[in-house]
This record gives sequence, structure tokens and C-alpha cells, in this order.
Amino acid sequence: MKKIITSIYFLALVIHSFAQKNVQTLQPTRLSIFKNGTYFIKKSSRVDVVNKRFTIPTPTNALMGSYWIATSKDAVIKTIVIKQDSIMVERKCLTIKDYLKASINKKVTMRKDYLNAEILEGVLLDFDEISSVFKIKTNNNKIVVANADNYKELVINEGYNYNVFDMNVANYSTIELAQNKSSITATSLSLENGIQWFPSYLLTIINDNEASLAMKATILNNDESFANTDVDIIIGNPEMFYGKTLDPICTKYLNTELLNYRDNGSARQMQSFANSASINTYIAESRDGNDDDINIEGNKLEDLFIYKLGKQTLEKNATEIIPVVNSTLKYEDIYTADLPVTNSASAKEEVINVFHKYRISNNSTAPLTTGSVLVLSKDELPMAQSELRYTPINGKRDINIAKAIDIQLKNDEVEIKREKVSQKETDYRYKINYNGKIKVANFQNKKIKLFLTKVIVGEVITASNSGKYKIVKLKDTNENQSTIIEWEVELNAGQKLEVYYNFFVLNRY
Repeated sequence: MKKIITSIYFLALVIHSFAQKNVQTLQPTRLSIFKNGTYFIKKSSRVDVVNKRFTIPTPTNALMGSYWIATSKDAVIKTIVIKQDSIMVERKCLTIKDYLKASINKKVTMRKDYLNAEILEGVLLDFDEISSVFKIKTNNNKIVVANADNYKELVINEGYNYNVFDMNVANYSTIELAQNKSSITATSLSLENGIQWFPSYLLTIINDNEASLAMKATILNNDESFANTDVDIIIGNPEMFYGKTLDPICTKYLNTELLNYRDNGSARQMQSFANSASINTYIAESRDGNDDDINIEGNKLEDLFIYKLGKQTLEKNATEIIPVVNSTLKYEDIYTADLPVTNSASAKEEVINVFHKYRISNNSTAPLTTGSVLVLSKDELPMAQSELRYTPINGKRDINIAKAIDIQLKNDEVEIKREKVSQKETDYRYKINYNGKIKVANFQNKKIKLFLTKVIVGEVITASNSGKYKIVKLKDTNENQSTIIEWEVELNAGQKLEVYYNFFVLNRY
């Protein structure tokens, strides 16, 4: 019993110490999440001030220079001291060991197996979490010491606790004010790692030129729990220069990685880094209006786009899926084929793959960020699981549907003429002309639109069927230029078509 009294006395001292320290937690008010696992968090609460000081928890994943603390103008921050300390933190019981810790001095029954009659029953005197050893006084006044790992069931025979106290070692920020106040509103801002969102799309065909596009956000939260917090998801690629560097408040003193940052740390870099590493403060300005006035469909902020999801509750180590938007888009049913450079020395035909795609037009009020897309037919049958790449407002983007096995395409090139264009003692240059032919056959029972792209290393002379060509890369004057020819052709069901082009190349011998 003496040991129990000592343990309880120690716990009382710790809780008393915690009360004296009066660590006050700021409540999250806004959470803005990027796709790269970085998030911006704003916290704010009314805090009590004792002797011009108050203490709040320090973030553990804040990025370099992004941790800021604010008070009102009439409560100027004088200093911020961050120290590591230990406190007792209450949390829910999750395992048998947790319930053992919370059931000291209570009558319990331990079973080695759910169907086994072998039990251990009595008053739980003590439990050591590290060794898993517990001590129990049985009903016949025997003291039994056993390992909790050998027991699969715990029955608590009298009132039990759902919560347990754990020792928590963490950093805490103590803020000293220049003025003496009884209470103030404190706000913290930080950019941190640990929460990420992924977009997913569902594209459902409505008719021959319209489709419904739904987007959901899957949020992975590995950092902390948030209750009734305004949550935003952000589309865009902002500058994150220190995106992988933690602030010194989250690292050990004289962290080697910080000191050796870039080029082993010149004097100027070291000074710049030291300046950015200091704890920052800012003055909270009063603002008119509130965020509820913002259109919930989305809000453009310079090069970023923000979806405001409203009040959300996100649990730590949990995944939450939130529907974001559902819009109707225009689309075009197309087929494409990219023809590589063929072997000009051979007349052998090369078979080219043709791909079926949907070319969507983003006529919505927000850009579409890169994500997976499930494509369903008008009868809600699966057609493809593909990728939708970033598409700006009023932009177009192709979604791959399938390889079009019922559309056959062959390409061959034949040399038709060769002539010498220059001659030196050791350098002979020839101009060689080729005729190219692309044969297309549509074995589907519908009319199709086909986009052809042909890469030519040389200079195009002609291209049939209104082919458009352009130089894509100029090399040295003695080298051939690169050219791309593009065709847009239509084929009826069962139709066959031949497309021709002519070009020349310069070769040395």
C-alpha cells in the first residue's frame, strides 16, 4: 500500500505542477492544406496572463521561419522562451494496458483466454507499462505478480475510467508581455508538415458532348485533431524554399543540418539563416467582415485557387473524404496517334497504336488539379481509371480511355530521290527525298475524329489532307531541323484513308 500512496502522491505533484504552469491550448480556427503534405494553421484563444506571462504548446513540425505569435496592439510581446518540459496529459484508453493503468485500486478479473476457465481476480495494486508487469491482491489475500501480455481479457468489476494519464514531453512557448494584463487574445500562425489532401474525380457521360465531373478531397491527417475548424484545400504550386527544413524550435540546439545548410554555410548564409530562425511576432489587425462572405465554390488568390470546405472535424491518424464540387463539362470524343520517326532506310511498314480519349473543356469556375479519374458510361458502366492533368479555367485536357484496337494505322517511308548538294575533300553531303504514307482503317460502327502527329527529322515539303507542320527545334546549320506534322481527319464507320507527306533530309558520307 505504501507504494500505491507514493505513486498517487507523485501523480498529484505532477498535476499540481501542471496547474501551476498553466499551459493553455490555442484552438484551431483555420486550416489550409496543400497537396504536398504542407498545411497552414491558425490558432486563437483567450488566455489568462500571470505576471505578464502565459504558456502555450509549441508546434513540432513548423517549417523554417513560419511560426508567428500575435497579441492585440495593447499587449506587446517582449520575449518568447521555448523550453522542453514534461506534463501529464489525459487521453482515452485504447488498449488493455491503458485500462490497467486507469484501474489501480479497483477490483478486476484477468483471463488468459476467452474460453479458458483460468482467471486471476482481485484488487489491482500496481502496473508498470514498460515491463507490462502488474501486481494484484487476490480474493484469498495472496499477492500475484504477472505479465499483462499473457492475458487477453480484462474485466473491471467496479466503476472504471475511460481515460488515462500519460507523461508528455514537449516544447512549450512562454510569452512575456511588456504590459501587465489579466487576459488577452493570443493567436499563432505556422506552416507545418503532416497533413495532405488528394483529389479524385468521377467523370460520368451524360450525352454525346456533355459529362458530369465530380471532385472529392481525401484528407490524410497525421498531425493533430481538429474540431469544428474552417478547412481549406489549395490548388497550386507555391514557393516552398524551406519546405523540408524544420524551424529551430522543432530541432535540437546547434542542429548540424541547419549549420551546414548550402555550401557548408558561408558567413552571409549563416547570418541570413540566423535572422530567419528567430521566433517571430506580428501584430493582429482588426478586420471588417468575415470569411463567411466568400463564395464557397472557390476563391482565386493570385496563382493559387482555394476551396473553402467550411467547418470540419478531422481526427488525428484518420482519413476523411469530403465532396467538393460537381459540375457539367463539355467534352469531345476523339482518337489520337503519335507517329515516331520511322526507319527511312527500310520500306517496312510500322504499326502504330491509336488511343481513344475524351477531350474535356473546363468551362467551370475553378481549375482542375491533377488527380485520378474514374470514367463511367451513360449506363454507369466502368470505362477507364485514368489521370486528369491540371486544366486551367477555359482550358482543354485529354483523358486516356483505352487503346483503340478497332482502328488500325500503318506508316511507311520510301526514298525517291538522292542528289549531292556539296562536296569537299573529306565531306560529301546529300539531299535525300522521301515519300511517306499513313494508312488508317476505321473498323468501328461509328464516325470518328482522329488526330495524327508525325515527327520528322528533316524539312517537310508537302502534307496532304490539310496537314499543318512546324519547326520545333533548330540545330546547327550543318544538321537537319526537326519538324512536326499534325493532321485532323474524320473517318466514317468502316472507312479507310491514306494520308501522304513528303520531306527531305541532309546526310553526310
